[in-house]
Amino acid sequence: MRRLLLRALLLLRATLLLRLRLLLRTQALLLRTLLLRQLLRLRAQASKL
Repeated sequence: MRRLLLRALLLLRATLLLRLRLLLRTQALLLRTLLLRQLLRLRAQASKL
């Protein structure tokens, strides 16, 4: 019984870690695109000056 519980916990932890990693990757991509957009906007403004 205890071994089964341990296995279930390990499986749950693995899926949670995987989901977290995917979430972090999407967050990082979003942040990077936002930063790039900001950078391009700043560069465009600087070239106008």
